[in-house]
Amino acid sequence: MAKILTKTVPAPAAETREQPAVGYTRRHLLWLRAKKTVTERHFWLGLLGVVVFFVGWDLAYRFELPRMEKLESPLYVFREFTLPPRGASTYNPALESKWGYGIWGKAWYTDIGMSVWRISQAFVWSLLGIPLGLVMGWKRSIRDFVFAPFELMRPIPPISWVPLAIVMFPSQEAPIIFLCTIASFFAVTLNTLLGVDSIDPVYFRAARCLGSSEWQIFRHVILPGAMPFIFTGMLIGLGVAWFSLVGGEIIAGTWGLGYRTMDAYMNVATPQLLIAMFTIGVIGMLMAVGLRALQRRVLAWKTKTGEAI
Repeated sequence: MAKILTKTVPAPAAETREQPAVGYTRRHLLWLRAKKTVTERHFWLGLLGVVVFFVGWDLAYRFELPRMEKLESPLYVFREFTLPPRGASTYNPALESKWGYGIWGKAWYTDIGMSVWRISQAFVWSLLGIPLGLVMGWKRSIRDFVFAPFELMRPIPPISWVPLAIVMFPSQEAPIIFLCTIASFFAVTLNTLLGVDSIDPVYFRAARCLGSSEWQIFRHVILPGAMPFIFTGMLIGLGVAWFSLVGGEIIAGTWGLGYRTMDAYMNVATPQLLIAMFTIGVIGMLMAVGLRALQRRVLAWKTKTGEAI
């Protein structure tokens, strides 16, 4: 009887069976992130802001408010952007675009390709400001030697460089790329320098007390500490490069979104002008979003410590 009472009963096989680990593919993870973004409050607030902007624009045009009666309705601009040009199908003014500048026209894609290519080259060249800013913040002697001419040239507007750029670079593309580079370069360099200056001196003293060499201090203290400011400088430099690109293409370009804005102005093609302007805005926003995604990936340690990026 005692043996019967003390006998242990084995657990059912279903209870002892281990649950299989759930594996997520990259596509599943992207879907979960997209679902989280769509369900967040700030996404819908941003979407509402865009809708209110276009509705307000349309109402201002319809009621002929001051300075708005000379523009076009956003619905008409969207129609010009999405309908095929005249001659692409059976001639029907109601179903064809007047100016032919949009998703059905080759000129729109050519302008995008030229502008993005110029911006990409200028942005890559402007990244030379990162090592310059790091070295200026690391070595006081180099900073004293370089900072004076740097500050002398930094306040000069990018448009003021146009005649000099044309003289220095007689080709067609080089002056435009130079204007974008020179504007973005100063923003990247200065923010990198400010990033090095923002590092607490305690970290330098602690690293030296632990026997770190100058290279180890640069690699493990200066570079990670300045990285948030470096990305901020890259974002600012990207925006400034777009400003300069429009001015450079207006003056010295034959293709590109900036050139198209001036060409549309000269031909009184308001829908074409607005399409080029909004295309610049959308492409610049997408570039900034990609750069911020890279920032969150590189600076993942800041989110783990509770700091917002």
